[in-house]
Amino acid sequence: MIKVDVNKHCSLNKAVRSLFYKKQNINNSIYYSEEEKRLLTKEIERDIYNTWEKIRYSLNMSKG
Repeated sequence: MIKVDVNKHCSLNKAVRSLFYKKQNINNSIYYSEEEKRLLTKEIERDIYNTWEKIRYSLNMSKG
């Protein structure tokens, strides 16, 4: 059985969820140009990917 730090992973999941909401809000906003939306979305997607990589690395480390 894998021992997982639940608090750590819950906070990472909350971070990912927050980034998804941020991305959605930017894409639905009328205040950003299409180019700004594209750049901001790309940055957020990179942050989401990095967060998931942290989770994957942590799970691999806990497996042994």
